[in-house]
Amino acid sequence: MRGSKQIDPKMFYQVQLDDLVPHDDVLRQLSSILDFEFVRRRTVDLYYHAGPHSVDPVVVVKVLLLSFLHGLSIRETMRQASDRLSWHWFLQYDLDETVPDH
Repeated sequence: MRGSKQIDPKMFYQVQLDDLVPHDDVLRQLSSILDFEFVRRRTVDLYYHAGPHSVDPVVVVKVLLLSFLHGLSIRETMRQASDRLSWHWFLQYDLDETVPDH
């Protein structure tokens, strides 16, 4: 007998993004090797203390890295980052957070 998959969306899910990204994912490996904190240290004096918050400079560098590694434009990188769980995880955005727009 042929099965038929039905969608039954839930209002709440009890899941963590970390559990959805495979442990052998290349971005996990990259993240364990590279320490991106140097970006914050190098840019601390470049931001004014007042005004709206900017995008975290570490996120900007990670987006540029993803763009370079995959040969994508920044616009396409951001579009895919909102769709790919491993990229969402790499940029340190949770499931309910929206990645920055290009």
